[in-house]
Amino acid sequence: MLKLVQEEFTKIESDFSRVFYQLAGKQFIPEKLALEYYKEKDYEGIWAENDYWNTVLSLLFWDVIFAKVRGAVAFSRNGVLEEPDPMYPQDKEIFDKMFLSFIKMNGMPHDMFSKHFAINRIELIKARYKQLTNIKISERLKEAYQKYKGKNCRLINDWNKYSLSELIAPIKVLDKRILLRILLRLIINISENRSGFPDLLVFKNNEIRFVEVKSENDTLSQNQINCITLLNLDLDQSVDIFLINHTPSKLSKIEESFKILLLPIKIEIGDTSSGKRNEMISLFRSRPDYSEIKNRPTASFPIQHEELEEIIKTVGRWKTSKFFVGGIEYTSDQIKNVIYEYHSNKNFNLENYNFWAGYDTSYGCNNLEIAYANDQDWKKFGYIDTTTKEWVFDLKKIKEVVENQLEENILCPYIDSKRVKKDFLKLPERIDPKKDDLWGFIDNNRNRWIYNKDKWITDYSESTFPGINSIVGVTRLNKEDSQEIIQKQYNSCSTYDSEIEIKVSPQTRKKGSGCLGIFIVLVMLLIITL
Repeated sequence: MLKLVQEEFTKIESDFSRVFYQLAGKQFIPEKLALEYYKEKDYEGIWAENDYWNTVLSLLFWDVIFAKVRGAVAFSRNGVLEEPDPMYPQDKEIFDKMFLSFIKMNGMPHDMFSKHFAINRIELIKARYKQLTNIKISERLKEAYQKYKGKNCRLINDWNKYSLSELIAPIKVLDKRILLRILLRLIINISENRSGFPDLLVFKNNEIRFVEVKSENDTLSQNQINCITLLNLDLDQSVDIFLINHTPSKLSKIEESFKILLLPIKIEIGDTSSGKRNEMISLFRSRPDYSEIKNRPTASFPIQHEELEEIIKTVGRWKTSKFFVGGIEYTSDQIKNVIYEYHSNKNFNLENYNFWAGYDTSYGCNNLEIAYANDQDWKKFGYIDTTTKEWVFDLKKIKEVVENQLEENILCPYIDSKRVKKDFLKLPERIDPKKDDLWGFIDNNRNRWIYNKDKWITDYSESTFPGINSIVGVTRLNKEDSQEIIQKQYNSCSTYDSEIEIKVSPQTRKKGSGCLGIFIVLVMLLIITL
């Protein structure tokens, strides 16, 4: 159940940057105020937020995170970043010499915040998941805590923040299946999912509640919305949004973000020749709010209702059917889309999970087809101008498709509409990869081409640029993609001795998670023969 807990407290003026509120004659910051509130209701609790989950993940998956796999370390050779593979004899010596120094300095593998992290460890993640499903997790956590406490780990900001008993207490109450599903979401994409967790974990007896605290000036981030949706909708966990001194307008915005979680889907059916009408009416009559006005049976169903998907498949085809959420009418496609998304997430299966696709659906919604434009080389949304040697976007078509798809999925709480609009509605009209290194060309053989050091290079083979007439699409790149192409091309061409500069440099922290200075340590210079 998702519950909005609205409370009014006296705000205390303070010279500090944080806001304080009064409860029982004492002053508290918002999160500690909420802890006191639940304490009065006989709950125990901890201020968890992101640090708790990152710590638990690190302890339970420590040797998976720090496994000796390709991607764990990297070095620069002639300006090209390379990742030695410990499975190859020619790379093993370099890898082993670098590994301890790299991990000691960074407290993480090189690829931790990249899309390759989980891909490089797929089988290790699956094996650890199976192991954890068959053992007592609190005991495993205790062993790991005693073994690793104090070691440098990028995901653990402060080893003293939680005692062992504080780490174990929620785990004893939380269902093992739920715990592992949360940790899997995190380890599959650490870069995107390591933030957004609710502020508090409160529990008593066998009940546990996730609590997100919002003072009057706080708003929910998309990561927080996604995490709350996962916990409440997909995992059936009790989530409270603890609202301090919120105005009706601010409350309304929060309710809108979670409309499909808070409100049932009201279905109204009219006359139809379908032989299933009587069957549907029987299902409707089982609902407590069933009514019938002018021969139009009506009933409401929460999105979690086990038969709702089949009901929508049936009545969604009838022209006389109507659908409402919160008094607003929606189309059958809008209802079908959110139900499909719900079941896709609800029926998560690690064995069948596509690690590549899972990372790419970073806009939150599987139904958003425009999100896969890059996988399809943007062919539907532009053409190559062979005169100017530029890719030309059909911005009008892109805008139309984006707006239509956002409207079709308007009820989906997972969708990051702001990010979608930013990435797709602010595209330049023309792309020239020679001038814009965030883009590359795609030829008719689906080779990616980028412009580097005054020449075209590709990642599939050592070959010559086929010419502008062979270009059929474009691809949006990040620094990791570009570096991968450069690395593959360099490896295919290297036939000479070269100087290797091994660098140990931590990734920058995600905004809001603290700061860590950038260290660049020259470990050694090696001369090797490729």
